Amino acid sequence: MHEQLSGISALLRIGRRLDDLQSEAVALVREIAHSRASFAAVRHPLGFIYSPLLREGPTALRLHIWLAGVSRPRLTTSPIHDHTWQLISYVILGGLENHIVEISDSAEPTHRIFEIRGAGGADRLWPTDRLVGFRVASVQKVQAGERYTIEAGRFHFTEVSPDHTVATLVLAERKAPVPERSLGPLHLPEHEMTREACPPGELCGAAARVLDSLVDQSVAR
Repeated sequence: MHEQLSGISALLRIGRRLDDLQSEAVALVREIAHSRASFAAVRHPLGFIYSPLLREGPTALRLHIWLAGVSRPRLTTSPIHDHTWQLISYVILGGLENHIVEISDSAEPTHRIFEIRGAGGADRLWPTDRLVGFRVASVQKVQAGERYTIEAGRFHFTEVSPDHTVATLVLAERKAPVPERSLGPLHLPEHEMTREACPPGELCGAAARVLDSLVDQSVAR
């Protein structure tokens, strides 16, 4: 399994041979769906199942699954955030929109910047003194079979239709040992958000739904 995951990471990094990457990704989803491979997973506050697959030095390979018809948690801040990682994402199933956001200091701010400090399954959100406005600079629509990159420090948010099941593989490379950030309401105090661990079998069930959708699409073609 380690060799398979390392191979997927390499394909994600080089950005070529996407047909091979899709084949490897589907094979991985099948292994998880049929309980031949087991990984920990949590319910991420941004509404997807988050499963760390492999950690090698400063890089990490993850699987993200948004399930159609599943209610998503209500955020305390906003979906706009940045990363201390460079992220390379590949869409296995479905489609999403990646919104690139530019922030600026403003005399009439709409949001406060919060620092996100993780510890175990909890994220502590600390309000900073920086008040800002923002604008969406660009929107990238990404479909199954496509790859996209988010640079470290870039504010963005992802939109996924609640009616669609979407699965992505993400290769994250740590670039800076600083807290990640999110935009939140101006007067929101310091608080904590938890990442709830998925019960045994939940990742397996989610992967099975992804696999079923992939099979249905293949038959439809």
